[in-house]
Formats: sequence, structure tokens, C-alpha cells
Amino acid sequence: MNIYRPYTLPYNFHKLDVDPHFVAEICELINKISGFSLFSLLLKARFPISNREVYFFNNYHESWRALYIERKYWMIDPVLNFRPVPPSFSKIWDLDFFSKSNGQELWYVNQKYGFRSGITFGLPAFSGTYGVFSVAGKEGPIDNETMYKCSGEILGVYIRIIRYLTSHTKYLQSFYIDNTSFSHRELEVLRYTADGMTSIEIASTICVTKSTVDFHLMNIVKKLDCKNKFQAIAKAALLGYI
Repeated sequence: MNIYRPYTLPYNFHKLDVDPHFVAEICELINKISGFSLFSLLLKARFPISNREVYFFNNYHESWRALYIERKYWMIDPVLNFRPVPPSFSKIWDLDFFSKSNGQELWYVNQKYGFRSGITFGLPAFSGTYGVFSVAGKEGPIDNETMYKCSGEILGVYIRIIRYLTSHTKYLQSFYIDNTSFSHRELEVLRYTADGMTSIEIASTICVTKSTVDFHLMNIVKKLDCKNKFQAIAKAALLGYI
């Protein structure tokens, strides 16, 4: 089937080497709670922005993973790009959900591989990562009432997984850990710069010389491991400093 595939920024996928016993434990727990037999966790790193790193683990069949990469389904997968709009933080899988990302083909192929129904949750994880947790494989359609009934317990499983990952150093090493600290003056300069003020304007506002402002900007860029002040502002915003 030839379909239009909109341009999407590429992803670098990394499978997390999770203990098979833990995977089996999670699978059994989810099945007991909700009747779903499949699950997937995606952790999307904040940096780099233009070539996102995605870490994942699931109990999907290897043949499905291979097909997903081979056919570049990540380009039309609404789950991968799921970003909930508050107050909702979840979405039931249906044709409409997949159609919004031009993923009708993926939806129909899903049916053949046992993904007959599913729910996706989007939540912050740790170290600046964003988590997308999905359960799937239950027979029959899912309605909002069913989703709300099991959401609390499923999110409990999600938290359990995150705690497991954060308690093992080998997983934390894969992610960006922000240990940056700024002085009060550096934060002041950073925020005024984000407001579009020049070094001269900032100097006049906080009663220092232009060279002092430039010195602080140089330190900010260095601390954030950036190439220039524009990248530093973007990174600082993503990290919540401004």
C-alpha cells in the first residue's frame, strides 16, 4: 500500500537490556489488572532535539519489531509521537487515533500481529525523559469507562517500572543527567536574554558593565555545554531554568 508519509524527525532507537524475569513479572501484572497481554515503554530523551534518542523495552514479538523498523512505521506511529493534552493523559487505540498521523496502514497491520486494542499513556519519567507507556492485545473494543477503571492500576505499574530503572545505574547512564548549577546573577542574565534583551540593555538593567554580562553569558553557554547563547536559552528552557 502506497501512502503519503509526512516528514518526521528521525529517531535513534535503543533497546534497554531489561531482566527477562522482570519483563515477565510486568506482563503478568498487567494481564491480571486489565486483561491486556502486551506492553511497551518508550523513554524519549530531551537532547538532542533534532535527532531524538528513544529508549524502549516491551514484550512484543521480534518479528514485529523488525517489520516496524523495515517499513519505517515510526514515521506514522501516533504512539511514538503521543503528547497528551491536559487534563487527559491517555488515549484509546482506534482507527481515528492512527488516522490522525496517517497511520491507517499501521492500524490494520497491528490487527494481524495481535494489537487488537490498546491504551497509551503519556507521562514525565526521569532525568528529563518523557515516558510513553502502552498496553495492548485485549480482545474486543475498549471504551472510555474501561480505560478509566484500569488506568490507576496501570499507572501504578508504570511507576514500578520507572523505579526499577532508576534503581539500576546501568540504565541511568543512558540518559542525560542535569547537574548544572547557576549563580543568582547568571540566572538573571539568562532570563533577561531569553526576553530578547541585548547585553547592553541587560547591563543597564542590572547596573553592571556589558563585559560582565558577556562574561556571565560565556559561563552559561559553557555550563550547559552549548555552542552559543541561542542554544543555551533553548536548553535552559527545556530544563526548567527559565
